[in-house]
Amino acid sequence: MTSQDKKEYGRLYYLRNKARLIRQGKERYLRNRDAHLKTCRKWRSENPDKLKAAMKAWAQKNKDKVNAASRKYRKQNQEKRRITCKINRIKSRDQRREYNRKWTLLNHEHVLKRRRILRQKNFRQYREAGKRQRKANPHKYREAVRRRRAIMANCTVENCSTAVKKLLSSRNCYWCWTEFDLINRPEIEHVVPINRGGQHAPNNLVASCASCNRSKSDRLYWEWDGDLAA
Repeated sequence: MTSQDKKEYGRLYYLRNKARLIRQGKERYLRNRDAHLKTCRKWRSENPDKLKAAMKAWAQKNKDKVNAASRKYRKQNQEKRRITCKINRIKSRDQRREYNRKWTLLNHEHVLKRRRILRQKNFRQYREAGKRQRKANPHKYREAVRRRRAIMANCTVENCSTAVKKLLSSRNCYWCWTEFDLINRPEIEHVVPINRGGQHAPNNLVASCASCNRSKSDRLYWEWDGDLAA
């Protein structure tokens, strides 16, 4: 009897005695369940790569089953999944931010194109949201304008948010010592103007009144002080 004949005989024998063989297999498994589970756990721990490859191959062959089981689980455990996702987002916040930052740098053109399309489709919503944000955070908006102007002038740009917030709470003008009030509010002034080589950095910012800020304009301190003295 050849190997092919043996295989055919075994297949026919299984078909004729399928119910009995399945019952015997179940009984044998129940009698040796602990030993069987121990063997399985040992094999999984010793062969993680093989186990991963086998699970991946099975999932690819049974995509419909996997998707159906996933949908069923998500539907039955919505609240549990919501809490788990929230916890995972909090735990991996720094990693996700770093990943998003790197992905944005690598796909800069794609990100810009997508943002342009979204703005074109939702122009009114973007405009209203921008107005609300500028109204709620005027100092942040002005700081963003200053940073953009500094970047366009190719000068050194540092994070000045904390320094700007502190300067806006100043009581007196840095130049003339005029006291600030509700009408005469403080403005952020660059000691060395950006178009004269100054930096957008905390050590180059002061709180100035509107009069001094307009009068000094883009001149250096000694140029402006000399004109005032004359």
